[in-house]
Formats: sequence, C-alpha cells, structure tokens
Amino acid sequence: MARIAPLILFLALPLIAYGQLYKWVDKDGKVQYSDRPPPADAREEKKLGIRTPPPPPAPAKPAAKDQKSEAKPEGPKTVAEQEAEFRKRRAKQEEEETKQAQEAKQRQERCVEARNRLRGMEESPRIINYDTRGERVVADDATRAKMVQEAQQDVDKWCK
Repeated sequence: MARIAPLILFLALPLIAYGQLYKWVDKDGKVQYSDRPPPADAREEKKLGIRTPPPPPAPAKPAAKDQKSEAKPEGPKTVAEQEAEFRKRRAKQEEEETKQAQEAKQRQERCVEARNRLRGMEESPRIINYDTRGERVVADDATRAKMVQEAQQDVDKWCK
C-alpha cells in the first residue's frame, strides 16, 4: 500500500492543471457554461465539479509576408511533403558532394602532372621544344628559367 499511494498521487497530479467549469444565468435569463469565471452582472453563479483540459495555445501570428508567399498559403506540411523535401535536400547534398569529390580528384591529378613536369625540368640539363616547322630546338638558359618558373606556378596553383 505504501508503494501505491505515491503512484496514485503522481497520476492525479495532471488533473490539478485542468481548468474549472462555471454555470451562470446572464442578464437575459439564459444559462451559460464557460471555463472562465462569469461576468460581474451574472444573476446566479455555480462552480461545477467538472474539470476541463487547458485550452490549446493560440497559434503564433505569422510575420509579415512578401507578395510571393501570400499567393501560396502555408499550412502544416504532411509527412509525405516533409519526406519529399528531405529527399530533395539529400539528393542535392549528395550531388554537391559528388561534384566536390570530382573536383578534388581532378585537382590531385593536375597537381601530380605539374610536379612531374617541374621535376623533369629541374633534373634535365636540356629542355627541347619543337618549333612551328616541327624541328627540335634546345631552350636557352633564359627560356629554361621561364619554363621552370611557369611549372612552379602550376604546382603552387594545383597543389594547395
């Protein structure tokens, strides 16, 4: 019995939060029922032993809307609508991640190519190019330094 008494009190606790019902006769002689106390001009007043649940909270007033949102009424979204929006966001996110992964892979490949080209230029004593007629031309020191500098810039650009 000692264990049941606290349980009963605990279960009865929410009943305290419920409102009271009132019955009264108004100035026109009509019987009124309400969860609010009667006005001062009521003839008869009686508290009924019936308790009602508290009223639901008033809905929040929406902020000022622009003209676009006024054309389409916003209401509570169904589970299906929420699911569809979630799937759209998820698909867009996955698409963005795939795009970023492809860009990262491409950047990595260009980095490797730029480093290999720079290493080849730095290690080779001669750099050979081909002119417009297709003949081989050995680059002089100034041209070689410029090509090495350009290769270093590519490495800096792609290997961040």
